[in-house]
Amino acid sequence: MDVHGHISYPTQPFLVELINEGGTTFLDFRGVDFINKDYKSLTKGAKRFIHIKPNLQQSLLRITAPNATSALGAIEARQYDLGQEELENRIWGKNFKLKIKSKNTKKEINIKFKFVKKENKDLIRNLEESCE
Repeated sequence: MDVHGHISYPTQPFLVELINEGGTTFLDFRGVDFINKDYKSLTKGAKRFIHIKPNLQQSLLRITAPNATSALGAIEARQYDLGQEELENRIWGKNFKLKIKSKNTKKEINIKFKFVKKENKDLIRNLEESCE
């Protein structure tokens, strides 16, 4: 509302700057446009292949053994977990659904998947050999 009690409609914001240059003062008055932020979209383009994998925070090895002296000892004792301790939403063992829709034909494919922890015996063997 203005000083007379009338509703005033909003305009674009203005940048007003009072500049003193060599004893001469003048006003710089410009209109400012809003910046359009690109928010994350739930859509992502794909050509032919899609690679779905957990991010690094979900994939890190976390030792849960209180008395393990090394990562190898914890692996041998099967006292480890994946993902940082402070993560709220763990992905391991949860079901997910991915919907893929064609831009041209509008056909949809629903893919259901689950992230499962699986021991890599060769990796454990290589760790054992490198620690010896």
